[in-house]
Amino acid sequence: MPDNLEEQRLEPHSHAFLQAILETAVDAIVTINTSGIIQSLNPAAVRMFGYQTEEVIGCNVVILMPNPWRDQHDAYLQRYLKTGEPRIIGTGRQVLGRRKDGSTFPIDLAVSEVSDQTERYFIGIMRDMTQQRFMEQALVTAIENERREIGRDLHDALGQIITGISLLSKSLAKKLTSGDPSLAEQADTIAAMCVDAMGETKRLAYGAFPTELERLGLKTALMQLLDNIRKIHHIETHFYCDRHWHPMPQATELHLYRIAQESVANAVKHGRPDNIWLRIEQQDYSALLEVRDDGAGIQHPLEAGRISMGLHIMRHRASLIGGEFEIRPGNNGGTEVICCIRSPILISNLK
Repeated sequence: MPDNLEEQRLEPHSHAFLQAILETAVDAIVTINTSGIIQSLNPAAVRMFGYQTEEVIGCNVVILMPNPWRDQHDAYLQRYLKTGEPRIIGTGRQVLGRRKDGSTFPIDLAVSEVSDQTERYFIGIMRDMTQQRFMEQALVTAIENERREIGRDLHDALGQIITGISLLSKSLAKKLTSGDPSLAEQADTIAAMCVDAMGETKRLAYGAFPTELERLGLKTALMQLLDNIRKIHHIETHFYCDRHWHPMPQATELHLYRIAQESVANAVKHGRPDNIWLRIEQQDYSALLEVRDDGAGIQHPLEAGRISMGLHIMRHRASLIGGEFEIRPGNNGGTEVICCIRSPILISNLK
């Protein structure tokens, strides 16, 4: 303990007081000028990125970013300085950071602008989201595993029982034909109902966990999803996909499938459309999922929050794979749902 506590007291708003806040902050704080050159970083940023202070002071801040953000950052910054149109300034978003050793990790980034009498500066406050993402993904994985087991139980156990009932009913109908025709007809009806129940069981099992996704990948699973919608709800569906579509990590494909599944279900339930369009495409550092319909639509994006709690889950799923999620009124009516991933890790070709 210091002998004189008064000597340790710092005046609020003094340089030493503000410096103490920066030095002890849990979050990483990096300051850059209008050219994107790093002016300062606090100890938390040093620990987060693995650089010593003298290694990055005077360097462009892109040293802390992987592609595609590395290539795009300077253009974003100059666009803001010219137009004053904020894309990141004053808001938070989740991106990837790049450590000195080249490894990448998810961060929550908030950027604000300050200025003195001579120059403008931008302050980035960052929080490492690795542990939170890990826990969230573990929870989602546990839920999906449970859904997989439910789907298998529906298909295997219950499906076998219904199939058995159907076979017995058909056998009974044959035996009753020579006796009471009305009883034979009832047995045939039971058999037909069993066939319908088996079809519904398969549909529920597929909804619990899409086996096509696990066996054949996202593209085939989405085509099967639309095929079911067309058969069950008599809605015209349209599917568009890159000719050279590359598989993505299984977790990424599963989240994209669930987002598409919820979007299509919302369109059917709330929009009552005649058509649903689903599109997936890939570029060098991005992947896009788009679901459109020509139904009743929403008048304003804020209305989306009243449609379904599923939308909050979709946004969360998008964030888990580094994606940006948007729902908006369509240009020609209906609703558009878009999920865009910009990360070389999450769209990497597994072949």
